[in-house]
Amino acid sequence: MAAKELKALVDIGTSLGYTGEDLKQWLNDERMRIDREKEKHQEEEKKRAFELEKLKIEAEKESERMKLESEAEKAKNEAEAERAKIRRLNATFV
Repeated sequence: MAAKELKALVDIGTSLGYTGEDLKQWLNDERMRIDREKEKHQEEEKKRAFELEKLKIEAEKESERMKLESEAEKAKNEAEAERAKIRRLNATFV
């Protein structure tokens, strides 16, 4: 904890009427509370970053799936066109 933060906490504790050992205990409790809040915030940030990365991966997978579907549909259409062409040629020779 930075010196300015500690001084601010001491000032707050003093203004709340804490002195001596009570002030030390209050400072210790406040520092622990602040540390827990920081940890909680860091965990939330990690979770958000993880979820964002997860969404990116899912979007990439979906994009790839759509691309493959499009390519498969194109190949299907090309094959159907080729079969139709062959049928027309066969019909010409009959």
